[in-house]
Amino acid sequence: MRRTLRFILALGAMVAAGCGTDVAAPQNEFGGIRYTAEVAEIISQNGAKQFSVIVTLKNTGGGAQTRTYPASCPVRIRLYRVSDGRLLYDETTWPCDANPLVTLTIDGFASKTLQSGVRFATTVLGDSLPRTTYTAYAVVLTEGSTLVEVRAGTMTL
Repeated sequence: MRRTLRFILALGAMVAAGCGTDVAAPQNEFGGIRYTAEVAEIISQNGAKQFSVIVTLKNTGGGAQTRTYPASCPVRIRLYRVSDGRLLYDETTWPCDANPLVTLTIDGFASKTLQSGVRFATTVLGDSLPRTTYTAYAVVLTEGSTLVEVRAGTMTL
């Protein structure tokens, strides 16, 4: 009886934990396009740390899909401090020229990538951000007025 009760309680805890994760998870699929992202860290020849955030758009269906985005800012970056989850750096608050627009065609079951461009760690940190570990998110504007925010990974700046 005790073993059964423990099993039921453990199962209930796992289901509750799973539900909590699903609710908090950002939406990474829109209209048949699945978004994933990664941070590419680069060390220059002189030792300067740089990084870029790359977003992959994967067409999960058989027909071609198109997405439109502003050419001047295809991928913008948000950095959240790992220790407390606080947003400390947000490129979406900066102006982004909406024109010209670029149309991206993604064939059925194919993928295309967008990149933030290279950022120098020292420039991002400036004189106000702490040197610490951050969770990087990519933000793209390919779903109309909806900002698509995708977790790209962690990095230490």
